Amino acid sequence: MRSKCVSGGLARVILMVIALSGLNAASAAPATADSEVAYLFAHMMKSHYGVLYYSVSLDGLHWKLLNRGQPVYPPYHGHASIAKGADGRYYLVGNKGDDDPSIRFWSSSDLIDWSAYATFQPDLSAVEGLPHPLQRIGAPKLFFDRASGRFLLTWHTPTVPGSPSDPEAYWASQRTLYVMSKDLKEFKDPPARFFSWDMATIDTTIVATPLPIRLVSARASDMKRSMPRISARPATGIVGTLDKVAARTMKPLPVTPDAPFEVSSSTPRMVSCCMSVKSVLVACATKIAAIVR
Repeated sequence: MRSKCVSGGLARVILMVIALSGLNAASAAPATADSEVAYLFAHMMKSHYGVLYYSVSLDGLHWKLLNRGQPVYPPYHGHASIAKGADGRYYLVGNKGDDDPSIRFWSSSDLIDWSAYATFQPDLSAVEGLPHPLQRIGAPKLFFDRASGRFLLTWHTPTVPGSPSDPEAYWASQRTLYVMSKDLKEFKDPPARFFSWDMATIDTTIVATPLPIRLVSARASDMKRSMPRISARPATGIVGTLDKVAARTMKPLPVTPDAPFEVSSSTPRMVSCCMSVKSVLVACATKIAAIVR
């Protein structure tokens, strides 16, 4: 059944939704006299952490909160991440908190009526190259790769507990892990590290794009010594098959033996890491009939 907190206005908003999997707003549907292209933003609120809200925008800058400012699906908790599967249905991933051992999935045909779909409990002890992982699963994210017909599920897990004297150690030990699945019910392989580098990453988000994307990472202690000039070759695959090259610098190299910047060029499916993002733009909505007042 539809959640009682979803208003009729929200139901009128979405007549057609296209997940961001290689299509941008311009190519999704041309604007005409009787249709508009808009962005649908699945997010949380500062006052309601982990709760699912929707906002809509015509330009990506100015946003209108939908459903009269009420949560879209109260049973949900997490960092909203939605992917459209090969069956045309939408899949939402979340968890009750970082200490929840299970990753939870919901499914919907229209982004309005959500229902519980499946749960997955990854075996963190089976991750190669991640000794002593803590039983914590942070901000699971979902991406569907059309070419392989598989979902890519990512999250971050730490290996060092935090403490009042050194809270940063907890975040510095975070590493992005991943698994893949055809249906989000069966996961044949154990979790693995998404990046090979020894650097903290959280909230990793994968977005399809038709253009090559370059990811630049820098050792913080060397940031003042040089500036990067990006030059790297494209790589292949969707799970972090990256070419790493030392970037040129405008100033002399630091004392350390390696250049201060590493440039990784990824495939047309972009990997982006951000320390502060609390939500992700997940879909384009076309032919909007009404925006909830």
